[in-house]
Order: sequence, then structure tokens, then C-alpha cells
Amino acid sequence: MILILIILSSIKLVVDTYLFETPDDDIVKILSSRMDLFFTVAFAFESVFKAIAYGFIFDKGSYLRETWS
Repeated sequence: MILILIILSSIKLVVDTYLFETPDDDIVKILSSRMDLFFTVAFAFESVFKAIAYGFIFDKGSYLRETWS
């Protein structure tokens, strides 16, 4: 699920490159802004859930001790 969100977020960033000069009230730009908020919240929840599941810092193999995190 997270990998799909990462791919969709990357595609959205590519599309945003071409929306640079569109007006702020354009429906595509508004949708892009809302998608930014969705991705931010989704990735924040992912990090919180991982911190709860693996421990935050003190346990062996905890969230902040992993090199990928």
C-alpha cells in the first residue's frame, strides 16, 4: 500500500512540474493541492504506526535505529 502511495506521489510531482504557470483557481491545481495534503497525512500516519509497532528509539530494531527510517 505504501509503495503504491509513493509511486502515486512521484507521478503527482511530475504532473506538478507542468502546472507551474496555471492559475491558482484551476481545478487541477486545487486537486493537486489536496493530494499534497492527503499524501502528507498518509506518510505521517505511516511513520507513527511504524514507531508504535517497532518501538521508537530504545528497543533493538526500533524505528529510529533502522537505517531506512
